[in-house]
Amino acid sequence: MLEKINEIEVTPEEIEDLLEEGNRWSEEGYDGGSASLFLVAQKYPGETFRAFAVHTRIAALMTLAQEAESRGWVLPDSPQGSVIMRDELIKAAAHQPLIEQDNDFTFDRESFYSKALEIAESEGQA
Repeated sequence: MLEKINEIEVTPEEIEDLLEEGNRWSEEGYDGGSASLFLVAQKYPGETFRAFAVHTRIAALMTLAQEAESRGWVLPDSPQGSVIMRDELIKAAAHQPLIEQDNDFTFDRESFYSKALEIAESEGQA
């Protein structure tokens, strides 16, 4: 299953659009995780596996965004629960392969942050 998920091309714009919509839901008082799942399903009707692949990348990104290593990449949580992060993290989430760890899909932290830094340096943002 992991191989099939990694074969599905996801764009940074897809992830960013869903994160922005999820942030709007959070600001209105809805649970961000539940909103994300609903929004992905709504965006990809009839494309169950694609929806799963996109949601899995977003969930893995949000897990990393909550870790201490992401400081400087992510602004502190807003009172409404919105998460604002640098574009380089979103781009890395679209392109980095997912791995399976502890019965969950995630990104390899070291290679994920290396990719984000590489993107920032190539765009003159590091």
